[in-house]
Amino acid sequence: MTVFLQISFGLLYLTILIFLLIRVDAKNNHPAGSFKIGVAFLVKVIAAFSYGYVYAHFLPVSDSWTLFNTSLREYDTLLHNPSAFFSMDLSLSDPTELFSNDSDAGWNNTDDNLFIKILALLNLLSGGNYYLTALLFSFFSFWGLYQVFTVCTRHYPGTATPAFLLLFFIPSGLFWNSGLHKDGLIVFFTGMAIAAADKLLRREKAAMSAAIMLGSLCLLFLFRSVNALLLVPAIAAWILAIRTRVHTPAAFTITYLAAIGCFFLTHYLPDAYNLPLKLTEKQHDFLTLAGNSRLPLTPLTPDLTGYLRVLPQALNHVFLRPYFTEIAGSLQWMAFIENSSILLLAGWAFVRHRHNLGRTIYSAFPMFLLCLSLSMLVTIGLTVPFTGAIVRYKALYIQLLLVSCIIPIRNK
Repeated sequence: MTVFLQISFGLLYLTILIFLLIRVDAKNNHPAGSFKIGVAFLVKVIAAFSYGYVYAHFLPVSDSWTLFNTSLREYDTLLHNPSAFFSMDLSLSDPTELFSNDSDAGWNNTDDNLFIKILALLNLLSGGNYYLTALLFSFFSFWGLYQVFTVCTRHYPGTATPAFLLLFFIPSGLFWNSGLHKDGLIVFFTGMAIAAADKLLRREKAAMSAAIMLGSLCLLFLFRSVNALLLVPAIAAWILAIRTRVHTPAAFTITYLAAIGCFFLTHYLPDAYNLPLKLTEKQHDFLTLAGNSRLPLTPLTPDLTGYLRVLPQALNHVFLRPYFTEIAGSLQWMAFIENSSILLLAGWAFVRHRHNLGRTIYSAFPMFLLCLSLSMLVTIGLTVPFTGAIVRYKALYIQLLLVSCIIPIRNK
């Protein structure tokens, strides 16, 4: 495909996708607005291109380009032997591999295999061009964020502008979740599950909403099981708070105490289903890796004491690292500036609006976002010892955390 055709197809796809987003926004009574949603998607596409360019020219290791190059082989298989392509060649019959950390386990490789298949299908429209595929793929993560945005504005109209800015323009979320990487699908399925749960709570097409929510959770589980497992108690507590007479703080407290209890009780199940052990193994796998942004992290043990011992380090790594003295490179500068900005924003919000912050614990949706984001951020801190990986994994949940904080402030 010539450069002229690549640019022509890129402009065509960009125009079509923006038009679709504007139509959907109009159907939702314009919570974002045509101009803003067009600009936001254009910026996301630019971020997707920047992600690919940075990893192609400045960074030595790139899962994005590696997976894309693998998808080209699958694309060729799709064109010449479609039956082989759709056979998937996956071995998912052994349930003991469900939480396996073994690189040879069928379930553990499902995320890469499915992601490569999706890229191969997108290559039908892009002709195997990385940047055109990235343009098309960026729609997934944008759609996931838009679903969260519509839920915010449906219940809290006064949050439209700050929620829009936090969800679509925070640098880390914009960069890491716009690239040709599985993180974009994590955002997509998370947003779909949240929007479907909201419709289910409002009894809007209940059967379809329940099916979409469960399907999104299952697909999210295939791509990143821990994200799906942590989304379940958050949704359960949200449903309990809305559908019963239990007050929101009590609903979330009861649900999360039960979830934590169930997590540690799996210690008595066979090792294949022992969740504290599996998360410990995941951390130990990370500790065996080498990297320039490595942080000191105490090895977990599969018991409550072992998790509590590492918790202070986890919070420190997620919210404070890298320190100013540890910065080595532009991406770490971005992480430092963002962490500093978040802490300053949180401090300002507490001092200026402390009389409104209590509303968060009595509002089900902000409490849902708060508990989901904090549980995921703590889990990332417990298991990941590299600043670069922490920044990528936590990007979505920092956005959700900040949105949970602005809802009570903006709705006085």
